[in-house]
Amino acid sequence: MVVISELKTFYRIYADTRNENTGKIVAKQNDTKTRYLDITVTDNGVPVDLTGCEVRIYGRKKDGTEFYNDGTLQDATTGRCLFEATTQMLSYAGQNVNCEIVVFKDNKQILSTMTFDIFVVESMMGA
Repeated sequence: MVVISELKTFYRIYADTRNENTGKIVAKQNDTKTRYLDITVTDNGVPVDLTGCEVRIYGRKKDGTEFYNDGTLQDATTGRCLFEATTQMLSYAGQNVNCEIVVFKDNKQILSTMTFDIFVVESMMGA
């Protein structure tokens, strides 16, 4: 039996700093506190050591609205970080949300990945 309070869906993504990110992520509109992006930042396919860094996900929806959320480092030496797929990310159904991971050190941006998309599937419950 799955307990709702423990239900979490993880999307494993490799976000590269040099190469186009072609993986497709599909998430359901309005799902909150259950969907997470488990992202490894790579440089030409090689994991980036994020020790001493902070990470954020930045995104832009088709209506031009932008958002950002802080992430947590899961394993800094292998470039692995975790982001919650928030209500803001998943609010507009039937569209791709363009995202990128931005790395900061000492409060300064030092690196960002190529963009990747999250396709938001419409909820049958409506808005």
